[in-house]
Amino acid sequence: MLRRVAEFQAFLIIAAGLVAILGAFVLLARRVRRTGVGGGIMGPIDEIYRPAAHYVRQQTQAHGERTVPRSATGDRSGDTSAESVDRT
Repeated sequence: MLRRVAEFQAFLIIAAGLVAILGAFVLLARRVRRTGVGGGIMGPIDEIYRPAAHYVRQQTQAHGERTVPRSATGDRSGDTSAESVDRT
């Protein structure tokens, strides 16, 4: 009887360890997707085997570089609207 209990406990410990490792992988995958880490490593592989994913990554990166953050303080020194442009 004690042997069966010990075997069951060993099974539970192994199963809990497997669940913990898989859960850590899920959290790591979410973080990598959110932060974009790994694009440099997977870039050549995506370019060869998944050209559409490579193209989307390039377009997303280009859009991020094009976007100019707006000032939250109301500073208009970088504003190029019609009122602030001197056309003399």
